[in-house]
Amino acid sequence: MNFSVIGSQFWSLAFQGLALGLIYSLVSLGYTMVYGVLRLINFANSEVFMVGTFSVLYLQVYILGIPIGDPALHGVKLIAYLAISLIGSMVVCALLAILVELVAYRRLRARGANRLASLISAIGVSIALLEGFSMLTGARGKIAPRLLDKWSFGEVAGANFRIDQVMAIVMPIIIFFLLDQFVTKSRLGKSIRAVSMSEENSKLMGIDINRVITLTFCIGGLTTGAAAFLYTTVYENT
Repeated sequence: MNFSVIGSQFWSLAFQGLALGLIYSLVSLGYTMVYGVLRLINFANSEVFMVGTFSVLYLQVYILGIPIGDPALHGVKLIAYLAISLIGSMVVCALLAILVELVAYRRLRARGANRLASLISAIGVSIALLEGFSMLTGARGKIAPRLLDKWSFGEVAGANFRIDQVMAIVMPIIIFFLLDQFVTKSRLGKSIRAVSMSEENSKLMGIDINRVITLTFCIGGLTTGAAAFLYTTVYENT
């Protein structure tokens, strides 16, 4: 094994891995938020991420009219299109996550079904979304337009600090901070924490359990949508 090659590329690969890891961490919030409240894994969250990447692609190509293969954008137009893509992806994923909660969880929860039934229902929704998009897309990834010209801030120890990877590191950190502030200081955030500790006691305190659970799915969908936007922007495919 040529260790000199590994040494020369270590920091570059570490920086790329950090960017990808933080994108994945946004997706994982969709799992952990739901698990913290329902004690169930939302298996459909990975499909929500998939839908988010396709929503970014279709929004950019068919609504914003950005041809694939065109040069990167610049200036105000770039900022506007990035913002529209981010917001669009987050909204689509949040709405889909809420739909998953209504279809796969709420009706079973209202009937007092056990956790296994909810788990099977979530897996069913996951399979339905996966197979549905496989039929729509031919089970193939799609190339996304290049909005961002991937210029570099500079190179340190062989690591190339590209603008898209820096964005993929900074944006999740900002989202983590804002989410932490929301959960710890806002009234709705405290309701989420209360339900995660004890659903029965939360009911006695007058907390609307269904509202809190829907909000939790919505937050998970928003973070997953942000991850889908970052993934599509950095890797330019779905």
